[in-house]
Parts: sequence; structure tokens; C-alpha cells
Amino acid sequence: MLSEAVTSLNEEAKAGREAARMLLKLPIEDWQVILDAQPRLLGIGAVEVLLEAAREELDRDPGRALALTTFLVGYLDSIVAPRELDVIRQRIFGLAWKEYGNALFATGSLEEAAHAARRARTILDAHPALAVDHASATMLLALVVNAQEHPSEAESLLAECEDIFAAHGDKTRWLYTIELRAMILFDEGHLEEALALWHRAHAEAERIEDLHELARIQNNIGHCAAKLGRLEEAMRHLEEAAQRFATLGMDAEVQRARLCIADVLERAGNDAEALATLHSIQQECGRRGMHRLVRTIAEKIDELEGATK
Repeated sequence: MLSEAVTSLNEEAKAGREAARMLLKLPIEDWQVILDAQPRLLGIGAVEVLLEAAREELDRDPGRALALTTFLVGYLDSIVAPRELDVIRQRIFGLAWKEYGNALFATGSLEEAAHAARRARTILDAHPALAVDHASATMLLALVVNAQEHPSEAESLLAECEDIFAAHGDKTRWLYTIELRAMILFDEGHLEEALALWHRAHAEAERIEDLHELARIQNNIGHCAAKLGRLEEAMRHLEEAAQRFATLGMDAEVQRARLCIADVLERAGNDAEALATLHSIQQECGRRGMHRLVRTIAEKIDELEGATK
């Protein structure tokens, strides 16, 4: 029975990949019409491929990632899988809610992101085989609650998942825990400690050859160096990070690096150039649905324009 279910899943996964590739060529608002006509087109295999596409879009266009994951979590109850494969079904459902939470966080909806992360944790808590995925959803919740200015809760959640990643040899996610710990230190004003931890994370990212995280970490190093008043060092790291982001197609992350560059320009007394950069970033972030960042930039523009009058 199980072997038949696995064979069926493999066949469905192959068809699902083709269905997902077809859907990704079309506007998301057209998907429901297609699925109404072919209700079995979107199965577990297709959802898995679409979630991978959503993860890639997070660094490029968070607004599209949100539209994609919003559709998926709304469609989950329509997906049928053999009872023998219920763990696989639970995993895909939990990951869908986690990626939905990631997209909500990236576009600035913190309360909704926290709810999605908690929903993902509940789903992924159903089976011991999903421990790493459950810990990944826990990491997302830690990221969100830290952004909500609850560092103690973030630290507690971080400790909960750190050992799981280490025990399972998940080097990439273990690297994320170092980065988040540095972020918490940074937000609490422990800049030297945060910088030292980000340098440690940078060395680890180089060791495992994770180019995406290298770029993110270098951006954080530059941002932290700027806060410490080391402007030349900061600008060097930020410009290199922006170049790495651009090369990797991480267009949304380019804007975050440019925001830090604007901060360095302002600190160096180049207010006009900083303002021009901020206005440009504001437009780019708006096009990508990065609403929380747009609000932050608008506040910075108001402050800087007020100071130059």
C-alpha cells in the first residue's frame, strides 16, 4: 500500500512540476479560473515547486512572493493526498504557512507574520520527522517577535531551535541562528558584540559557500560599522553587498543595502546625495510591496528634509 502511494506521489510530483511551471508563466489572479476547470492540477508536487518559487521571489519581489503564498494557503484545503503520505502533506502545508509568514514579514505585516509562523509551528509539530521544519518556523517567529521589540522572547525561541539544526547537521539554518543572535544584540545596542558575531557568521558563510547569506551578512556588517561611526569601512562593505545582491538577482535586498548607504552618506554630511538615494529607494520598495520599509524611508526623508531647511 505504501509503495503504491509513493509511486503515485512520484508520478504526481512530475506532473506537478510541469503544472507549476505553467502556472508561473501566468498572472496569479488567473490561477483560480484554471484550477476551477482542472481541480486536480495543483497537488502536493506542484505546491512544493511553487513554494520554492516564492522563496526565490522574497529576495527579488516580496510583493509577488506574498501574492503567491496568499493564493497557496487559501488553496491548501483543496489538495488531496493518500492517508499513507499524511506526513508529507503536513510538511507541505506547514511550509506553505511558513513561507506565507516570510512574505508577510518582508512586506511589513508583523502581526500577520507572527500568526502565520505560529500556524506553521502547530502544523509541523505533528510528527518527529518534521523537527527541522518546525525549528525553521520557530526561527521565523523569533525574527518577527524581535522586530516587534520582544528580544527576550526571540532569544528563547532561538535557543529552542538552535540545537535542532546542529543535531541534524543543517549548517545553513544553524548559520541563520548566528545572524539572528547578532541582530538581537544590534537592536539592543550591543554593537561591538553584534559586529563580532556577524564576522563569525561571515566566516561560516564563506566556509559553506553560501553566497546569498554572504551578501546579507556583509550588508549587516556595513550597517553595524556605520552605527559605530566607521564610515569608510561601512561604505566598503555596503557597496560590496549591493554588488553581490545585484549579481545574485536579489533586487529587493539591493534596496536594503542602498538604504544603509544613504545612512552613511547622511552621517558623512552628504545630505543631498542621501536624500536622492532615499527617494529612489522609496519608489523601488513601493513597487515591490515592501510597505514597512517605505514607511521607514518616508520618516527618514521627512527628518532629513527638515534638517536641511
